Amino acid sequence: MESMLLVGSAGVGKSQLARALQCSAYVPDTPQQTYKLQLDTKYYTADVLLRIVDTQHQLSSPLEAVLLTFAANDERSFGNIRKWAERYDIEDIEVKLVVATKADLLQQGSGISRPQWLEDAMSWCLENGFEYIETAAAHPSIDRSLQLDGDQQGVHRVLAALQAHVWPGMVEKQWRPAAAVHDEPQNTLASSSNSSSAVNGLRARAEFPQQTTPQLHQQEDRQPAPQQQQAAQRAIALSSPGQQQQPDDQQSAPQQQQQSAPRNTALSSPGQQQQQLQYLSSAADGADTDQESF
Repeated sequence: MESMLLVGSAGVGKSQLARALQCSAYVPDTPQQTYKLQLDTKYYTADVLLRIVDTQHQLSSPLEAVLLTFAANDERSFGNIRKWAERYDIEDIEVKLVVATKADLLQQGSGISRPQWLEDAMSWCLENGFEYIETAAAHPSIDRSLQLDGDQQGVHRVLAALQAHVWPGMVEKQWRPAAAVHDEPQNTLASSSNSSSAVNGLRARAEFPQQTTPQLHQQEDRQPAPQQQQAAQRAIALSSPGQQQQPDDQQSAPQQQQQSAPRNTALSSPGQQQQQLQYLSSAADGADTDQESF
C-alpha cells in the first residue's frame, strides 16, 4: 500500500528530491517510480514507501503523507498541483507539504527575490493546511543555507516534517537519557566509597573498643580530683594568719569564681604533674593536723 505520494509536473525535479530524501547520490539509468525511505530517529525507525506520480494521477487509496512539488521559477507547475489538491479530498492526510524545488534560482545577490505569484502560493498553502518548504536538492551547499523568516528550509526540513509523524509499522527504540547514563557510574562509585568508610569504621570500633583519643587522656591527667582541690583550698585558708575558714555558702565572690572557673593551665611534663600531686597530698595532711590542734 502506498504510504506517501510525491506529486508534480514533469521536469520539476521530483526524482532528484526523492534521492535527496533517500540520502542517495546514485542516479539510475531509468527513472524510478518508487523509493524506499528509511526514517531513523532517536525514538524509532520506519520504512516508508514513496511513490512518484504526475498531476494526472488518480488518488484511490488512503495516504499517510503527500508532497506536492513545483519549481520555484515555474508558475504553471504550481497551478497544476493546486488543481490536483482541489480535485481530491485530502483533509484526512496528516502530513501535507508543498515543496518548491530549484529555490537557488530565486537568489539575487546575497538575498532571495520572490515574485508575487510565489507569495500568493505561500498564502494558499497557509489557508489550506499545507506546510510550504523551499529546497535546492541539486545544490546541497545552497540547500543547507536556505531560510524563510528565520526558519531553516531545504531537504533537511522536509525530512524533519516526515520524521515528526507516527508511521504505521515503526519500530520503537529502547533508549535512556544520556545524563542518567553518565551519572550512574559516579553515583555507584560514591556509594561504594561511603560503604567502605562505614565498614572500616565499624571494624576499628570492634578491634579497639576501649581506645580513646590522646586529648582525652591529657584532660583527665590535668584535672585533679575534686577532693584534692577542696583539701588544698582548706590548707591555704588555714595557713593565712587572722583568717578563718568560712562556710561554703559564705565564701567571697573571688573565691567562688576561682572554684567555679575551669582549670585551663596545662602541665608541661609528667614530673610537674607528680610534684603537684605530692603538694596537694601534703597540704591535705597539714590541714587535718591543724584541725586536730584546734
